[in-house]
Amino acid sequence: MDEPRRKRSDHESGLGSHAHPSSRTLCDLGWVGRRRHADSAVVGCGTVLEDIVIRPTPAARRFAVLIGCFLSSSVWSSDARASTCGNKSCETTGTPPETCTSCPADCAICTTTVPTVQVQQPVEHEAYVAVQCPVQPCVAEVPVGITVGAHAPVKTLSFEYLKDGSSWLTGAYCYPDDPVEPGSTSCPSLAPAFGFTHTGAVLLPAAEWTIRITATDVQGNVSTTVDRHITVLPPNQPSAGTMEVTRVEPNPADPMVKLRVSPDKESVGDTVTIWGKNLDTNQFIDAYLSPAPTPEPQYLPAGGLPVDEWCMYKATVLERGTSGGESYLKVALPTLPAQTRYSCFDPEMTDTVDTMTTAWRWVVHDRWIRPERVHEWEAVPSPYEPAAEREPYFHFGLNKYYRIYGFGFDNQKTKANLNTFLGVYRYNAYLCAGIPGACLFHFPDPLYWIVWLPIFKIWYDKTGGTCAGISATSLQFRKGLLDINDFDSNVFYPFGADDWGDEHWHYPSQLGAAVDPPDATSLLAVIKKNHGVQTSDEFLSHCIDEMTGTMSTKTSATDILAEVSNNPFDHVMCGDGHCVAPYKVEGNKIFIYDNNNPGMDCDIQVTPGTDDYTWNPACRPNAKPGLKDLHAVPLSVFEQSRSMPGISLIGQALISFIFGEADGLYTDANGKSWGWKSDGTFVEDMPGARGLIPYGAPTDTHNLPVSLPMTSAPTVKVSSTGESYGLHLAQGGRAIQLAVTGSKAGDQDTLEVGFGAQKLESLTASPQRDGVKLVPTLGMVLGDQQRAVFRWSELTVPAGQRTRFAALPDRKGVELRNGSDKALQFSLLAVTGDGPTGTKGSFVHGPFNVPPGATHRALIADWPASTTLSWEEDQNGDGTAERTGTSIGVSCESLDTDESGVPDECETMIRAAGTAPGSDAGADGSACPASSATGEDSGCGCRTAGRHASLGSAALLLALLSLVRRAARSSSARRH
Repeated sequence: MDEPRRKRSDHESGLGSHAHPSSRTLCDLGWVGRRRHADSAVVGCGTVLEDIVIRPTPAARRFAVLIGCFLSSSVWSSDARASTCGNKSCETTGTPPETCTSCPADCAICTTTVPTVQVQQPVEHEAYVAVQCPVQPCVAEVPVGITVGAHAPVKTLSFEYLKDGSSWLTGAYCYPDDPVEPGSTSCPSLAPAFGFTHTGAVLLPAAEWTIRITATDVQGNVSTTVDRHITVLPPNQPSAGTMEVTRVEPNPADPMVKLRVSPDKESVGDTVTIWGKNLDTNQFIDAYLSPAPTPEPQYLPAGGLPVDEWCMYKATVLERGTSGGESYLKVALPTLPAQTRYSCFDPEMTDTVDTMTTAWRWVVHDRWIRPERVHEWEAVPSPYEPAAEREPYFHFGLNKYYRIYGFGFDNQKTKANLNTFLGVYRYNAYLCAGIPGACLFHFPDPLYWIVWLPIFKIWYDKTGGTCAGISATSLQFRKGLLDINDFDSNVFYPFGADDWGDEHWHYPSQLGAAVDPPDATSLLAVIKKNHGVQTSDEFLSHCIDEMTGTMSTKTSATDILAEVSNNPFDHVMCGDGHCVAPYKVEGNKIFIYDNNNPGMDCDIQVTPGTDDYTWNPACRPNAKPGLKDLHAVPLSVFEQSRSMPGISLIGQALISFIFGEADGLYTDANGKSWGWKSDGTFVEDMPGARGLIPYGAPTDTHNLPVSLPMTSAPTVKVSSTGESYGLHLAQGGRAIQLAVTGSKAGDQDTLEVGFGAQKLESLTASPQRDGVKLVPTLGMVLGDQQRAVFRWSELTVPAGQRTRFAALPDRKGVELRNGSDKALQFSLLAVTGDGPTGTKGSFVHGPFNVPPGATHRALIADWPASTTLSWEEDQNGDGTAERTGTSIGVSCESLDTDESGVPDECETMIRAAGTAPGSDAGADGSACPASSATGEDSGCGCRTAGRHASLGSAALLLALLSLVRRAARSSSARRH
């Protein structure tokens, strides 16, 4: 509260009722205040002529109603008084005294601590009415109550009265002993604290008054001056009547809060109207906000309200008036802290409560002292009424949510890194060593790190902005799931953050990402983590479930409107490639915080008749009307555990993502298609196909994920628009990737997806052009906490001919079928992880040489390690292996300093293998000879470690990142 409050019942009039029972007039003590005029003047109960004091007669005292008469009582005990050094003074150094160098023997103290002054009465800005009187001027009796604290005896308690801003009267309530009558006028002191209380009253005529109080101790230490401003109104004022307050509108309303300090920044609050009676006729009414506990007790009107115990925040009165026969005050909401207390009487009494979520009461203070003032304080809802009959408590809504919980910075593009990835997927990106629920330690899941990490980065970087992350983070602050002060101690609410700062993460262990995911410890890190959530299976599944009909992106805007209406703060709303935070629904309009337009009123209008929606053109001028792709993703998706798409063994849809310089057209067995034809036209008549635009990406992008039904394995026609592209497929705990380089614009490659037992099983590639390089990767869930990932080194498949890559999960292996008329030579990287035993391994095997028409199978022979592969070669496709053998791999387990997901040593071996032919191949490219001893192939044991190769993540990542850069150059720079 901005002013001191008296602890008193508010029904007391204040007309002299606070004087001490033993009050005596200063006139009775022979003292008269001296007026600052050169000539003589009537100044009180006596007359001052220059320096001569004439005491009044008893008769004159009885009629004393003029300026300067005081009712005065100072509470003290003469027996407890300490010596004040008599007429001596302590010798000191400094001006004012700072260090006592010596004190006379009869000095009781020697201190440099200044006294303190607290004025309980009159209350700041109180108003009094002068009473009718037989002698002019007419005056009002104003109570005076002062508490002095001191570490030395107080010499003088001085006052100055300023009338209408000009000094009018000076004097002292107490001062040094009169030499004739010692002790009758001196300031009392109580040892050892030397404090005392002065109470009394002063008679003042009509004017604007400033009462200025100062205390000085015997050593010359002077207190800070305290001012009190009061008004005395002339008699015969028009009656203001009895104040009443009945209700407040609007309720809820936007608060005015401190957003940040250094530099200071405050929000813009709503204007609130307090309705009641006689509010417009009284210029001395103030309004306050006070937090109310639940339940709040009922008070008796005769006892008044315990406002001294309440926390009070003063509002600014903007207007007084009447409307419809009712009186009102229009007030601006006060600036509030982020947290408050129910009671400010004792800071230890109540816990700190959140400003935005607690209930509040409005308290109105009537400062006009007059007979019509029944209560000095009124509140709405009224605590005088039973709880069931009270008006609703005041709450803070968010009519302008963005003023507080929107951020003060604009949406910007960010790039993903390993921290972002692990922040999204947390421990799901790790395998647990030990029994489930009792992990001894964690280690990376190769399916996440090798297969999904590169795609995650491409997907994230494709978004071009961070809209989903900003929207979700804003709502998390609103719901109390995050505290902005944890990221910047100068900021109290999100709109106080003028930028998102630097990116910081904290790893729980010194081993870092090898054993644990990091915690986001900066605002930017949290936003990036939340933005990456859109790549998760949980986010995508919710979006797919909301889609309706045969259109690939169609949803029911009317259904979304109904869902968001129930609780806007529980959803991130996305559509047209952009995500926002909804905060209020009125009719068919959804009000939003649009992170592209901080500080602006933005909304989405739903049209139930056509079941579509339109952005407010002021915020999104280039958006088309009548859109049909609105989503409301629960905020819980951003809080719960998240997993990579397709890792579930019971996945119902195939997730496919074509990226880079290419368009894709998916066609099922019935000839129904989804995607872009070679001429660039779009078709979407495949039942169940769902396009998933990365939120933040340009809405005209062709590189977007698609969810495909498992009813028919599709064929993908890829129309190249440049030199490279990639395809990612995931479903049923299996993932297949293919990176393609060396193509030319206009080429059309054919990729055939294979299903087996309603699960993703294989991919067959047939490039249109000779010389195209293929890099396949296949990952599998083999069991609970069991993973295997295989990556073939670069392959060259002749134009128009086919090569098939397939998963063999039951045999813990993979299969390559060479359908071309040339031998294929490759090395194979096998990375395994087994949670129950805590075993992991990264080994390079080969090189292998597969003749034309043959099928090569590579199977892990020593699970849970991948040190040894057993391999089979079926040369004629009859299902029987003509050649078999084993391969002892070369370990490439090492640190992953470039955060590619693959150990650095594996990448080094890849580069080495790229410069030398495989040692198990003859000059003509034939396979290794069979062992004469066993009738089986020797496994090409003559190879050297330096020639063992696989395509590690660096090569694939370089290819994928190259695709991203080219795609970025070719896409629009539009911000989302």
